[in-house]
Amino acid sequence: ERSSDDGIVGNIYKGIVTDVLPGMEAAFVDVGLERNVFIHVGDIIGSKRKNKKELKIRSLLQKGDELVVQIVKEAIGNKGARATCYITIPGRYLVLMPTVTHVGVSRRIQDEEERKRLKSLVNDFKPGNMGFITRTAAEGATAEQLKRDFRYLDHQWTKIKHGTKKCRAPALLYKDLDLVQRVVRDTFTEDFDRLV
Repeated sequence: ERSSDDGIVGNIYKGIVTDVLPGMEAAFVDVGLERNVFIHVGDIIGSKRKNKKELKIRSLLQKGDELVVQIVKEAIGNKGARATCYITIPGRYLVLMPTVTHVGVSRRIQDEEERKRLKSLVNDFKPGNMGFITRTAAEGATAEQLKRDFRYLDHQWTKIKHGTKKCRAPALLYKDLDLVQRVVRDTFTEDFDRLV
């Protein structure tokens, strides 16, 4: 990871719509980066229609609208980064999804009993208005470990919501951890004694 090129994937911004493109069913959003980010109609929350093919960008966004987006793909060449309104915030054992309500379990956890156990533990403490994915690292985790991760993620989401009300667009609301911190979060277990 180059220090001059801090990755933006995972970052959450409050942006302002600069252009709506009905022909592409997409929009461009100014989030304060060098180039505006691109968002497709399928990545925008707000329509009650179940059939995504029927979604029309103009019914969801107008120029000047503000919205919270997360970067899902870096800018390439002269194309801006790609964004979504479906936010995900990763923790050690869980991924918080504040815009959906279901609970999922990593496909890499194949033991059916463990999958049921983890889903049940998460359903016991999760609020009804948010969803979670239980990560592979959660295999064998205790209820307390999962709850601790949930409290951390819930705190992060509260800070983001507070920033949304306080900040004027365009603004950075949440920056994902750097490479070293992500490795510690995602890789370290009790098997490790020391980091050099």
